[in-house]
Amino acid sequence: MSFQLKDWSLSQIRQHPTLRGRILAVASVTLREDAAEHRITLKVWADAAPGDAPADIEYALYTKAAELARRTMAAADLSGYRQAAE
Repeated sequence: MSFQLKDWSLSQIRQHPTLRGRILAVASVTLREDAAEHRITLKVWADAAPGDAPADIEYALYTKAAELARRTMAAADLSGYRQAAE
């Protein structure tokens, strides 16, 4: 089972209600596995300083989303287990 990242987007970008400088968002990620597509939703966060450009904050949020998506794909990839069983 090998996954490919097909599409991703950020929504609901907002300040954390209690942690100053923490930005929260929701990342929607579409993964492709052979002919099937899997849509996952990830809660992502980034720390920002006053005066940081919105593009820099968005980049940090996408970086966190990429990290979490990579970990999710690695955890779901069972191809190594199948080969060991054969």
